[in-house]
Amino acid sequence: MSRLTGTGQRVCHVGVMKVAQAAAGELYENVMSNNAYYEAWKKQNPGLNAKQLESRFIAKNWQKCIEIARATLVEMLKRPDIGEDMKDGIMEILEGDYELRNKIGMLN
Repeated sequence: MSRLTGTGQRVCHVGVMKVAQAAAGELYENVMSNNAYYEAWKKQNPGLNAKQLESRFIAKNWQKCIEIARATLVEMLKRPDIGEDMKDGIMEILEGDYELRNKIGMLN
């Protein structure tokens, strides 16, 4: 069963959302390795500890990683080291995501 996650006008399957959140977490690690960016982010979010800063960044930016998440899932289907059961799950996510996007597109 597909679950819908709304992102304003952007919609994705919850499985895509989870991959997008992981991608945003990776982005956080890369961007915040630069001290100037980390200090600026801390200044914009006073009083938060390191884990809260990361969570806020992911919450704010995961929607920007939706297309990366979709592409990552497609690439995983091509990998020989990914088991067929996992590939079946990925296909379910991608098919559900496609159906959701088309359903929303038809409503607009």
